[in-house]
Amino acid sequence: MIGILAGMGPMSTAPFIDALMVAWRKRFNAIHDIDYLHVVIYSLPTPFYLDREIDHKELESSITQGLVKLESWGAKLIAMPCNTAHRYFEQLQAAIDVPLLNMIDATLAKLSDNLGNVTLFATQSTFESNVYQNGFEKVGVPFIFETAWQDDVNKLISAVKVGDDRLVNVKANDLIKKVKEKGVKSIIIGCTDITTIVNSISSRNGMIVIDSATCLIDSIISKY
Repeated sequence: MIGILAGMGPMSTAPFIDALMVAWRKRFNAIHDIDYLHVVIYSLPTPFYLDREIDHKELESSITQGLVKLESWGAKLIAMPCNTAHRYFEQLQAAIDVPLLNMIDATLAKLSDNLGNVTLFATQSTFESNVYQNGFEKVGVPFIFETAWQDDVNKLISAVKVGDDRLVNVKANDLIKKVKEKGVKSIIIGCTDITTIVNSISSRNGMIVIDSATCLIDSIISKY
């Protein structure tokens, strides 16, 4: 049984599980209920904020408690569809005795030479942790990001969280226009809240979009 530590953010939980089940059905031609994987889901509200400084000790502790609960409920493998949580990955893995899938590694494994210049749409906390930037450097992918873009990304994530579809559309269009003008060819979606609008983003202006949630789902299916 796989454990999913979700809820980061809360509105991304159901879309992630739906996407996992669709991917499983397509991979294994699942027809009957019994054909699907066994999953225990914990949608965990965490002390994460976009508008104030994060208490990383408190956030890490909250996530750790969630992982320990999933393990106690019988999970033999755990996935966290939250990029920000992966800034504590080593400490979190050390806190449990079952494997914890690495969403960042799963995403970096999908990168290739034909992506051109890459940028990252993620929370400020994820961006500041450099978990992706370090990976881009190791893989040799050219990375472009302007500091001012992060404010736009933050506003996009906030709009998604509160369900402001008009603002989501405005911010997504504005961001894509800005990154495209700087020669960006590919966008890494490093936030599961943005994953909920990834189809809309990928259809705009022919940008290549690599979604970290989709990469994690592929990893779950291959490791299950």
